[in-house]
Amino acid sequence: MGLIIDTAIIIALEREKVSTKQWSHYGQTYISPIVLTELLIGVDRVKNENKRIKCLTFIEYVKSLFTILPFDIEEVYTYTRITHDLYTQRITIGTHDMLIAATAITKGFLILTLNVKDFKSIQGLEVLTVSSKD
Repeated sequence: MGLIIDTAIIIALEREKVSTKQWSHYGQTYISPIVLTELLIGVDRVKNENKRIKCLTFIEYVKSLFTILPFDIEEVYTYTRITHDLYTQRITIGTHDMLIAATAITKGFLILTLNVKDFKSIQGLEVLTVSSKD
């Protein structure tokens, strides 16, 4: 079974608050293209050019570290079901989180996150977390 790494974990990795050793026993690890989207949105908000370059370098590192899964029609159908399920329960979580969850559910993978609260609301999603150094 695969493991999808959420954006919160990637950001904690950048800040050296988590280590890849914490999940290496799960074998192959992946990210959704939505994670890259969130990271690049963050880069666009950085004003300092040196920090932007550092962030972009880290994103290249992330791309080399994890396999990037496709987001295709199956994930679209899963995302639609997640949206409907949460709507009927009157639960609101971020669109990006639902898209990342759709990828994990469609592939039958676990998701590793520091944002357990929102992901736990999604039916059919297996959620894991790790401790973060604060």
